[in-house]
This record gives sequence, C-alpha cells and structure tokens, in this order.
Amino acid sequence: MPLDDIISVMNRILSRIYPNDVYEGFTPLPESLTGWGGNALIFSQLVDVIRPRVIVEVGSWKGQSAVTMAEACQRHRLDCAIICVDTWLGSEEHILNFGKDLRPQHGFPTIYYQFLSNVVHRGVQEIIVPFPTTSLSAAAVLKSLGIKADLIYIDANHQFDAVLADLKAFVPLLAGNGIMFGHDHRWDSVREALQEHCNRTRCGYRTEGDFWILNSPQTA
Repeated sequence: MPLDDIISVMNRILSRIYPNDVYEGFTPLPESLTGWGGNALIFSQLVDVIRPRVIVEVGSWKGQSAVTMAEACQRHRLDCAIICVDTWLGSEEHILNFGKDLRPQHGFPTIYYQFLSNVVHRGVQEIIVPFPTTSLSAAAVLKSLGIKADLIYIDANHQFDAVLADLKAFVPLLAGNGIMFGHDHRWDSVREALQEHCNRTRCGYRTEGDFWILNSPQTA
C-alpha cells in the first residue's frame, strides 16, 4: 500500500475519534521528552538499515523513541509514517510507580497531551500518527486494513501475558523483510514471554544491551 494511502487511512481512523486533524489547533505544553532508553542508538541504526516506510510503535509514553526514529527518518528524507499505539492511561508499572507522571486531572491521565506536545516541539507531526487504543485493538484494525510495517517496536505492558499477546498480534503485521524489536529484556516477564513465543514459533532472538530483536519471526 502506498504511503499516502496509509496516512489517509490512519487519518480516517483517527477522524472517528477526533472531529478534526489531531494536531489542528493544538497548543503544546512545554517540552518534556523523557523516557527509558528512547534515545538509544538502536533506533537510528535500524532506520539506517531498513529505511522503513511504515513503523508501528506499541507503547509510546511521552514519545521519546518515536521522535528519535522520526528524526532519523527526516535525516534520510524518508517517506515514513510512524503509527504510535498507546492508551496513554498507563499500565501496572506506571500506575503503581509513576502515577504522578500520568498527570491525572479529575482522576483521568493527561499524559497524551505531553506526547503531542513533544511531537510538535520536535517538528515531526507530519510523520507521527498517534493511535490511542489498546495494542490488541490496534493490531486488529491494522490487520483489517492490510497495513504492514517494516519496523515494529514493542515497549508496552511488561507483564508476561501482555508481552506474549503483543508478540502474537503484531508479528503477522511485519512486512516481508520487517524487523520486530523491543525493550526491557532485563525484566523476567519480558524475557520469559520472548522465550515462550520463540518456543511456539521456532524463531530466535538476539539482544543488544537491554533491547531484543527477533530473528526470522514466524507466525505459526
């Protein structure tokens, strides 16, 4: 599917949620682009090698990793869409350990607006498309639309069942020579989910620091 078609399809998806363009009329908050390893070299290195047209990120937080990849795409003048999937409501580890960072107002998190702000401040809003839903819902929608990704980055809920479910849901969305990678291999739950997935599908993975990269992922 041509990139223009992909972007227009994603905009049509978002138009079911927002009455206008996501960034139209948005007044950004001060930039606060923090995260956990989102500016690591692996992001720009994979963009350098793959030269992706479509990236799917599962778990975006404030957008550090998405912005890092978007800026790498800009340096290479790539026509690329980065679809950022997140509820921006926080998973267990965020709610229990970083509740204030979710910036709740009247009990509802507002970290999504910090994400949008950071994207605007870095001038990458023409590349980054936020998709505010659960990972499994996003995977189902993208599959229905026939969208394949050259890079898929998994860094959402770190619990065993959630990681395993994300692997199963998003591996089929990889393009022919696509690469799936993720973060926090040091977590027992992440590592065990990877091992379980690879046992089931007869694939392997390698690590680069705390990042993992699937080798020849299979959908069986």
